Amino acid sequence: MALRMKISYVDAISETQWRFRRRWPKRVLEIRGEDAYQKHIKARDGAAFQREYQFHLRNFDAIVEDTLRRNPEVDTRSATQKFIDAQRLAEHYVAGVQGLDPDDSWTRGVVGHSLAARGENPDVVAAVLNPNLEPPKPSLADMRSTYAKDKGLAENRKAMVRIDRTFEGVR
Repeated sequence: MALRMKISYVDAISETQWRFRRRWPKRVLEIRGEDAYQKHIKARDGAAFQREYQFHLRNFDAIVEDTLRRNPEVDTRSATQKFIDAQRLAEHYVAGVQGLDPDDSWTRGVVGHSLAARGENPDVVAAVLNPNLEPPKPSLADMRSTYAKDKGLAENRKAMVRIDRTFEGVR
């Protein structure tokens, strides 16, 4: 009776050739534009195979880490959504003030300056200092998301693809 073991990310190309193939995570796939990390494995058995296999695993992890470090996450929210989130966070910070009037401009100034010194997002600091800021004008992305929510299409992938294609033509 023969015993066969499947090793993750290793498949046979032919009788004599094996390859290490591992798909990139979604974010890395978007950045690199490649489908997978693929390398031929030269060693066939024993310790040499394990060394090469471990090398490819480490190399894959290093490439993923390096790619993500060089391309930090991009905030894809629209300007209106960022404004709304900043307003909510600002009100949360101001509501947390105890013993002072949260509507007083001096109190807001103290909270805003302490947030700025702490390195908080400038939009949040601006929302704390001036609670009556005008929201930005709606963008095409805002209109797209509003349309999808109003029509109940936000969860329907096919409908969203159709909407995205329509909005691509409008730009």
